[in-house]
Amino acid sequence: MKNSSNVVTFIDLAGHEKYLRTTISGLTGAFPDYALIVVGANMGISKMTREHIQVAIALSIPLFVVVTKIDIAPEKILKHTLKQLAKLLKSPSCNSKIPIIMRKKKDIDTCLSKDKFIDRITPVFLVSAVQGDGLDRINLFLSKLEPRKPWRHNSTLDAISEEEKEPAQAAQAAAAENKEGDPVEKAEQEATKEAEKEKEQHAEHKKDEEKKEETMGELEIDETFAVKGVGIVVSGTVTGGKIGTNQKLFLGPFSDGSFKEVQTRTVHIKRVGVEFALEGESCTVALRFVKRKDVVDRALIRKGMVLVSEVTKDKVSSVTGIYLGSVWAFTAHIMVLHHPTTINPGYQPVVHCGGIRQTVTIMKMSTERLRSGDSALVDLKFLCHPEFMHVNRPLIIREGNTKCIGRVILLHPEYNIDDNSHFKQIEEQLKEERVRQEMMQQKMLEKEKDIQSAMGGKKKKDKDKDKDKDKDRDKDADYRSRRKY
Repeated sequence: MKNSSNVVTFIDLAGHEKYLRTTISGLTGAFPDYALIVVGANMGISKMTREHIQVAIALSIPLFVVVTKIDIAPEKILKHTLKQLAKLLKSPSCNSKIPIIMRKKKDIDTCLSKDKFIDRITPVFLVSAVQGDGLDRINLFLSKLEPRKPWRHNSTLDAISEEEKEPAQAAQAAAAENKEGDPVEKAEQEATKEAEKEKEQHAEHKKDEEKKEETMGELEIDETFAVKGVGIVVSGTVTGGKIGTNQKLFLGPFSDGSFKEVQTRTVHIKRVGVEFALEGESCTVALRFVKRKDVVDRALIRKGMVLVSEVTKDKVSSVTGIYLGSVWAFTAHIMVLHHPTTINPGYQPVVHCGGIRQTVTIMKMSTERLRSGDSALVDLKFLCHPEFMHVNRPLIIREGNTKCIGRVILLHPEYNIDDNSHFKQIEEQLKEERVRQEMMQQKMLEKEKDIQSAMGGKKKKDKDKDKDKDKDRDKDADYRSRRKY
């Protein structure tokens, strides 16, 4: 571990339709950086392959595809599988991805240089585990991938952050001065001064974040264990700050919304004892309750609960700027991918959000009803017990054949069914965000053209080289045949 340049952790998820719940909870709760979709070259694109690709894209997880068993697949079937895969990835349901087959090691470098986190490009690898074809390219690709930090929390819903606003305002001011006829030198000097100020502010902001990370810690629980001689042990992913030994934390929320004070005994990562675990790392933590009256049975600690260093009731945390407490209801912006009929208030589906998996009731919607393809703001209330949530978390809603995707917009510590004022405020913010997304899409389209031209230019060069080689071979063959005669 110490001598390795990169450590890649694989989480094997179920491929069968019967275990789709487990797959979704793994994708939402384990916070993977990337999704690896395995396709059999001789089997083609199955129903569950489509489902898994769509779920990964709905959760904004970049993916790449490995086509296996190319040694036993006939050429016609392999070509048909690749055509099906390209058609699926290029479709609007998959956000019009760009599938590119990584035939050479150079293709990996060009792909990652154009799209660092493979948000738009979907690399496709052709592999044979028996003959070992393509395995070196996958190893090289995995060694060059960078972590995305999908566990980060966003405390606000602002479409453009203050850091992004300031340079835009500076550019507008400089442009206005140039229009009025002022000299260009003044505008340049002011722009440099503002850039220096921005750097100083950014450095101060980084220092503040580091201080916050030192004081706070958050772990989302995946599993619980009862170990003889140790007591209760929980495992999960650190989603904020760090979790260390002998650290006082709060465990919850329980069925009544309360949190119990606990103290960590030991922390282990990959079965090795460590002093602390940083955000993004999966670890196991041995706990003990500080007060005797707070001691609970292991059965009461469920998946989706958290260990946090601070709990606030009806307030925003002074350290993190995020609401830290139990929530019975929340507002989400959802899009209905498929529903047999219509969705009305009172409908009770199952929500998957991080480690949370619970039935919710739709209390009210910004529209009268929802059908397939519609999107709206929806107030959802948990049916069994409160949960610990964060704003901007992606979620999946399922019930039978019903599929909805969305994200958490607003948390309601105390829910009032008669209050509709928050819908108008959120809709205004979403309009601003749509404008920003349209601008980003235009930039992405320009990037796509550059990527396709770069990859197309390389293919043309390779084709030209192959043609030249074929010509040389033909000439040699002609010469040899003439010598014979």
